[in-house]
Order: sequence, then C-alpha cells, then structure tokens
Amino acid sequence: MVFIDKKPFQNWWHDCLYIFIDVNSGNVRAVEMKYPPKFLQTNYDLIQQQTIDVPQNASMRNLLTQSLSSQLNNVSNNSLNNYAVIISGGFDPYNNWVRYWNDCSVMYKVLKSVYGYLDNHIYVIMADGTNAGADRHLMNGQYDSSPVDIDGDGKADIQYAATKANLTTVFNLLKSILSVNDNLFIFTTDHGGTNGGNNSTMELWNEKITDAEFASEVNKVSFINSINIVMGQCYSGGFIDNLAGNNRVIATACAANEESNAMPPYYDYDEFLYHWTSAIAESTPSGNSVNADSNQDGIVSINETFTYANSHDTRNETPQYFSQPTILGQLLSLKGSPTITGPTSVCPCTSGTFTAENFPGTVSWTCSDNLSLTYIDNKATVTNKDVGLILENSSVQTTDNSQSFALHPLILESPPTGWIKAEISGTSFAATKTITTNMVGISSIEELAIDPPLDGGYIRSYRAQTSITADVEWTVTPIIGLLFTKLNNTDCLLEFTQSVPSFTLTATTNNECGPYTFSKTIGNSSCPTCPKIASGVIDYTFSPNPASAEVSVEVLDNAGSSSGVASATEPTYTVQITDMSGNPAYNGKKKGKKFNLSVSSLKNGVYNVTVSDGEKTGQGKLVVKH
Repeated sequence: MVFIDKKPFQNWWHDCLYIFIDVNSGNVRAVEMKYPPKFLQTNYDLIQQQTIDVPQNASMRNLLTQSLSSQLNNVSNNSLNNYAVIISGGFDPYNNWVRYWNDCSVMYKVLKSVYGYLDNHIYVIMADGTNAGADRHLMNGQYDSSPVDIDGDGKADIQYAATKANLTTVFNLLKSILSVNDNLFIFTTDHGGTNGGNNSTMELWNEKITDAEFASEVNKVSFINSINIVMGQCYSGGFIDNLAGNNRVIATACAANEESNAMPPYYDYDEFLYHWTSAIAESTPSGNSVNADSNQDGIVSINETFTYANSHDTRNETPQYFSQPTILGQLLSLKGSPTITGPTSVCPCTSGTFTAENFPGTVSWTCSDNLSLTYIDNKATVTNKDVGLILENSSVQTTDNSQSFALHPLILESPPTGWIKAEISGTSFAATKTITTNMVGISSIEELAIDPPLDGGYIRSYRAQTSITADVEWTVTPIIGLLFTKLNNTDCLLEFTQSVPSFTLTATTNNECGPYTFSKTIGNSSCPTCPKIASGVIDYTFSPNPASAEVSVEVLDNAGSSSGVASATEPTYTVQITDMSGNPAYNGKKKGKKFNLSVSSLKNGVYNVTVSDGEKTGQGKLVVKH
C-alpha cells in the first residue's frame, strides 16, 4: 500500500489517496479517502518529507516578552472567576504536528500573562498526556515527546491525555467547583472529521468524540456566567448547533463542510488560531503589535477578536461565529465577567469611589436608598446619606445608686449595608456590590445578675447591647480589688475580692468606620446587703479559674495539711456544683485534700462550687469558659 497525502498542510480530515498493489498480479487499485492510516511514523517514506526551518523570530520562546509587558495592566481583578480548558487530541504521533502544541502554548501564555488566569484554573488535555514516549511530529520529520511545560516556567502544565474518559473527569470537576459568577474558556485544536451535514467529530488520542458527546460534557457547566469556545480543527463549524446556548460565544476556524489549514510559510501554527490568539493578546507570537480593539475602548472583545481573525485568515476556510445573546460577544472578553472595585464600606456622611471593570460600552449606575451617587462612564462616587449614630453626652441615675456617664447613640435604625449596581442597559451585563454603611453602636450596658457573696466579695456580670452583631472588648477601672473576665463576645464577669467604692466599665466595638465606646460608672460596689460568710468555714482553692476542661481543688482548712496523699484516715468531702439558677451540674464525693473535677461537659458560665465535710462548708465561684 502507498499512501498519498494530497493536502499535507491541512488539518485532517481532508482528501488523500490509498494505492493498493497486488504483489502477485501487479494490479493497482486506488481508493479516495478522508483520513490517514494509523501510526504512519513506523512506515518508510518513498519521498523524503519536506524539511522546514522555522526562523528564530517565530520561536515560541519569544512569545509574550517585551512586546506584551504593557499588557500586564490588563490582568483581570476577578481572575478567581475565570477558568479554561485547552484540548489538543493529536490523533496519533504521525499526525500530532508540532503546530498544535504551539497553538496551545500561545493560548496558555496569553491566558496567564495577559489576562491573569491562575495556573490551577487552566486544564490542559493534550495527546498522550504526561507519557514520556514520542508523540509529537516535528517539521523536520523527527519525533519527540510533547513538553509538559507549555509556558516555559519550569512547571508541568499538561495534566491529562486527550481521551473521552479524561474529558469527562475534567468537566465533572468543573461542574463541582464552578458557580454562577464564573466564566469558562474552551480552546481546541488538531484534527476533525464529519459524518455529513452538521455532524462533526473531533480527534482525541487514538479515538474521536462526536459533537453531541462533546456538547454533553460542556453542558455540565451550563449554569455559569459565560462560556467562550474557540475551535480550530477541520469541520469545527459543525459543533456550533450542538454547543449553542444562552450566554455563550463560539468561534470556529471553518464551516461544517470545510477543512482548516496550517499557516504558511512555516506551518508552525494553525491559520485561524494564530490570528485569533494574536488579536486577543494584541501581539503576534514573534512580538509584533496587533490592534484588534476596533472601538478603542481599551478591551478586546470576543467579537473584535473574531472579526480580526476572520479578516486576516487567507486560507481556503470560512470561519464561523455564534453569540447568544447577539450582543454578548461585543461585551465579553477573556477578562471575564464585569465587576465593581472599590472600598468595602462607606461610613456615615462620607463618600467612596468605585470603578466598573470589564464593561465594554456605556455603564449606568443605581444604588440603595441610603446612598446617593454621581458617575461618569465607569467611575462612580457614592455618598452615605445616613447620619449614622448621633452621639450625646448624658448622665443617667440608675436604680442601684450608680450613674452612667456615656456617649449615647440616639439613632441605631440605620441599615447596616447598602448596595450599588453597574449595568449596560438592555443587556445581562451587570455587577452589584454590597457596602457596609453603618457603624457598630452600643446602646447600653446591662447588669445580668448580682450573685451571692464570695467570702467578703461578690460577682457581677454585664452585657453590652450592640446595634449590629460585633465583638465587644471590655475595660474596667480601677483594677484594684477585682478580677475581670470576658465571657463571650458581648458579656463580661467581675469578681470583687474587696470593697470598691465605684468602678467604671467600658465596652468598645470596632469596624471600618472606627472604634466606638460606651462607659457605665457603677457605685455601691461594697454590696452592703450581701451577707458575709462566717469564719471557720472550709478554706480551699481551685485552679485554673476560668477553666475549660478540669479544675484542681486543694482543701486548706485546719483539719490537716494538704499533702494530697489519700488514705483511710483522710476526710471525704461532698462536692456540689450548681449554676447560678441553682440547677445541679455535679454532685459527688472526693477523698483526700487534693482532687480534680471535670468541667468539660459544662456550658460556659458562672457556677457555685460547695465543698463540705459534714460539719464545715466552703463556697466559691467557678467560671467555665471553653
């Protein structure tokens, strides 16, 4: 058999000829075909393959160097929402021409260097994957293994062999991690086939996938913000009817009944994909500047990219384009979906500046009722109309003879947030940003309880009432004569070890609009109505206090030393733990003057601890804080 490739620089499938020679009779039979035999690299070439020397200035090593450094300012601020899949099947080693690797390498570099896509957001499915065997056909007739590092940063980028199973794996993964705010870009190259009409196929590695099968994989992520697809293989136009859908833009190198072509004179790229990637990067791989931004708005839209590639494609192919809605391709770019950048909060009576990004076209703005705005094009100045918290000095006499000196918030009903929205009228292109508009205010400090005495002292707990959920920091003065404990984000506990004429308790909250405090001065801290505990009671200590897991108790009464060595002669103590409402939390007996109590199962709070030997009793307060 003799195989003749009639169009050696077209992508498959295209016209070729199989000539069969009967070795006995010498009869010859020629068969017209559209696809090559497998594993041609193992056969002997009757005619020496054409060797093409690719000039150095067209080398992949020169891509995105000085000529593209100016594009780095276009890196998307919402790159976390942008994902890409790059696919090059190759078919087999003989037909896996080096230009397909080049096409993918250019695209990968553009995504990263120009548009800020993250490495782990780009999925590369190529030829035999990470297999070290020879799978790539060079233009000098030699073979090598496709380099897995396709952007030259020293890290492997090819993750998967081009099989249907791996396509399923990748799109299942994307389905699990993408959300409605994300954008997906799909780039395919190498060979394609046709079953007639719009029924096209795409070659993978030693297998093929139909347009319907490929659409089934892509449609797994149809719920996301946008899908942008570029296809370079033969008959790629036949994929459009299967892939078409809302919020999608599709560009193909040729119609459903056409082959696509390599780019002369060196055939190191595909014609359409070369011009498409040059347009979106605003530079050719060799560094020549390209201006595809026809409306000069600073963003190369997908529609502008296709228009440029279509007008510069000189080969015998008819690039195809689809956009739904029609205007989407004019608005969408590889930067992804529109977003609003600016501060996260605008405090009362102040303003903030916001920018609408990735909005090709005229932007209009709206905002919530508690905000006002002025804007020019994609810039908006937002002012918080609310006066927020009006603070007033006051002194309030309380029922327990204490006085409260504070800056009292008079207005707490201001909404905690507002919003601004940027949109292009008549389209689905819009972005909304939520803004914190209110400060965290404290309206009062409330006393929770006056607790039973603790051997000449007592415990009080307090809670700060906040206008917005926030963490409260506490301070107390003077600090002599009391122990201070913060229980949770709003409550605190004070344990007085001696009489204090008065003390001032201050609660402080903080957010983007600054710190705000509320102070309460409390008298009668000597607690004259609290009965004293009689002398001669059991004296004991426990630590730590507050406790989270276990408390060590040591009895120090006159019954003997606290050696901690249990024996038959050492007393047995009854131990009770109750909460502040008198509900029992623990009741048991302990032997010896040193023992441990587990409090890991108790809720946060203050507990009474009673230790008795049947004649004498000791009481104390234990704070449990996990």
